[in-house]
Amino acid sequence: MPYINHPLNMACQALALGLNDDTLIAAILLHDVSEDSGVAPGDLPVCEEARTIAGLLTKPKGAYSEEAYYAAIAENPKACLVKCIDRCNNLSCMAFGFSPSKIREYIAETERYYPALFAVLKQIPEYNNAAWLLTCQMRSVIQTAMRIG
Repeated sequence: MPYINHPLNMACQALALGLNDDTLIAAILLHDVSEDSGVAPGDLPVCEEARTIAGLLTKPKGAYSEEAYYAAIAENPKACLVKCIDRCNNLSCMAFGFSPSKIREYIAETERYYPALFAVLKQIPEYNNAAWLLTCQMRSVIQTAMRIG
């Protein structure tokens, strides 16, 4: 599947959830660019806020602390939202490219780190409905995968 489908699907999902903030959509469309192409988040051709979100979502090269990575994201509600939409999309597509062991690992990571991100979103009235719907979709995919796997 061409890479562009992932950020486009995420943007469509955000818009369907009523999230039509330009900065949020720009961050969604560019959230993986730095990891995948080597373009520094600060060099992305968008506003500073979208660059900041993309930077928070870019995993550092080499060894890093997942706890610190997710804690930094939790400090920025829009980064939380992009990360949760990203994970929801990735969970929905994991059967196409993940081994059974990778699926279990991905689910464990989701169950460990994403409740804190959703807790941030649920405190923001404009994100509360989206958080609820994303949580339900992710829970459904996870429960199905665990039952099958």
